[in-house]
Amino acid sequence: MKFFTEVKTLDELKKLYHKLCRKYHPDMGGDMETMQKVNNEYDEMIKYFATHGNKKEKEKASKEVPEKFRKIIEKLIHFSDIRIEIIGGWIWLDNVGKYLRKIQGMGFQYSTKQKRYYLADDETKGGRASRYSMNRIRDIYGSQFVDTIKVATLTC
Repeated sequence: MKFFTEVKTLDELKKLYHKLCRKYHPDMGGDMETMQKVNNEYDEMIKYFATHGNKKEKEKASKEVPEKFRKIIEKLIHFSDIRIEIIGGWIWLDNVGKYLRKIQGMGFQYSTKQKRYYLADDETKGGRASRYSMNRIRDIYGSQFVDTIKVATLTC
């Protein structure tokens, strides 16, 4: 660990992460290599708090966007009009329209029951969420829509 050695709480982690993003993000004058190191350490710290934090921190940390999802979402945000929702270990997409082939090329599959495309993280694959309604899935796992205008908060 280089960037987060003094962090004691999840709130401190997030605050420092945002500060580091303002300093090292390529769009803010930083470089990609350093930003990737910051992201990797941040992900490790999130995992730490998800398993070793207090009850509140464990719950908050488990809802953080995993690295794999951040990379995919960074691609998706450039597709206009797509609605992106993260529910537990899935990314769900509505209104894919003209981006259908690109979405499928990224590994998204169509759910006939939910009438939308989804991608599951490695730990969620094989899950049986298809037996539930979208509202029930949201209730079970929590939901967060990606605001493509403010997407920098996902990467920073």
